Amino acid sequence: MTRSISRLLKVFLVLISFTHVARAEARPDSWKEMESFHNMVTSIFQSAEENDLNPLKESARHLVLKARQWQKAIVPPRYTGRHIKQTLLQISQLCESIDRAVKQGRSEEVLLGLLENLHNTYHKIVPYC
Repeated sequence: MTRSISRLLKVFLVLISFTHVARAEARPDSWKEMESFHNMVTSIFQSAEENDLNPLKESARHLVLKARQWQKAIVPPRYTGRHIKQTLLQISQLCESIDRAVKQGRSEEVLLGLLENLHNTYHKIVPYC
């Protein structure tokens, strides 16, 4: 009986070990497309808070490309939820709206409103950045 308990305990420990490894692999530390997009938006947003919209105007097209890359990327398991893909689509669309607004020479007020909307939409995915 002691052998069977010992064997059962070993099997149990092996299963726990595999589960732990599987969880670690299923939860990557990063989502590189998100981080790349976030770094760009953070820089633009900080400049805008200081009333400098030149970084936004100069990189609006690149922002669209970053958003599309993020939208097409594989979603890591820790970011599950039905809203993720829809929110990524909204982010891409907002970036396209910003790019159009820049090309049309829209007012700073309009650009700031679009940027704020992008910021709030981003936080639907990553609430605590």
